[in-house]
This record gives sequence, C-alpha cells and structure tokens, in this order.
Amino acid sequence: TMYEFILDYGLPTAFKSDWASTIANSKEVKKFVKIHNCDVLASEGNLHNRVVEKAWQDLQRRGESYKRAWGVPADRYHHMYQHLADCHNHTALASLKWRTPIEEADGDTPDISVFRFHFWECVWYLHKTSLMKDRTWMRGRFIGIAWTTGDSLCYKIQCDETGEQRSVVHRSLVLPRH
Repeated sequence: TMYEFILDYGLPTAFKSDWASTIANSKEVKKFVKIHNCDVLASEGNLHNRVVEKAWQDLQRRGESYKRAWGVPADRYHHMYQHLADCHNHTALASLKWRTPIEEADGDTPDISVFRFHFWECVWYLHKTSLMKDRTWMRGRFIGIAWTTGDSLCYKIQCDETGEQRSVVHRSLVLPRH
C-alpha cells in the first residue's frame, strides 16, 4: 500500500500517473493526494502503456483462438495465458530488431527446445519412475512448462485419469499421444 511505501521510502512530493482509471481515480489516491498536498504529473505520451496494451490484446486474441480450437476448460485459463506469455517471450519480434523479449531484457538467447507441445495437447507421462517394473504411462494434457521444478525439460501435466481429474503433476518424461 501507499502507507507502507511511505514508511520504507518517505513521503513523495509528486505522483507520476499514466492515468490508468483504476488507480488515478481511486478514492484512496485522491484522498492521499489531498491530505499530503502532493502533485500529480502525467507521463509523457503513455507509449509504454500502448505497447503493453497491444501485447495483452494479442494474448487475449490468441487465448480465444485456443479456447475455441481445443475446448480448454475455464479452470485452466490461467495456465493457458501463462503458456501464451512464455511463447511470446521466446519469439523474436520485428519491433525488437528480431530479438526476443528475453534477449532484450537480459542479453541471453533463450532455449526454445522446451516448446515440444502445444497447450492442451494429449500426452503420455510416466507415472512412477522409481523401479522399472512399476513404471506406468498415464494419459494427460500438457498445460505448460515447469520453469521452477525439475530439469530444463520438465512440464506441467493435468492428469486425465479418474480420481486425479484436476490434479497437476510435473514430469520430465512426456510423449505425444498421436
């Protein structure tokens, strides 16, 4: 909150606003500006916001296309948008002189070998990996890349089996079902 910001950094002399209605028109901001006699400044041109809004609209349009094409259930939309954002961040763009957003941010060329499946693709995943005789291949749906779990080729899989219908597992041994 703004009061935590003041405790950490001190009272600002001015707010620079992009005039996003959800923030600039909030009662809390108006009250704060009035009580503390702060100036509210407009940002120059809002160029950054226009770029971000255009990218968000593009992700939403792609999301609608995915929903229609593969019948993604509503409780998996957040995974779908995360996957679409991952795809966007690993795709070279003309506006970035044919570099990816990740390259632009940190200078490293991203590894695209993790993009082996499309969202909601039917896959087989290895259920148990402890003993060779106990290994069982299970049916599931690819719902994203597990960036913070396992090795670099670890995926998020929604289980298709009865009893585990909505559970999500992270697996490295995944094969397409076609």
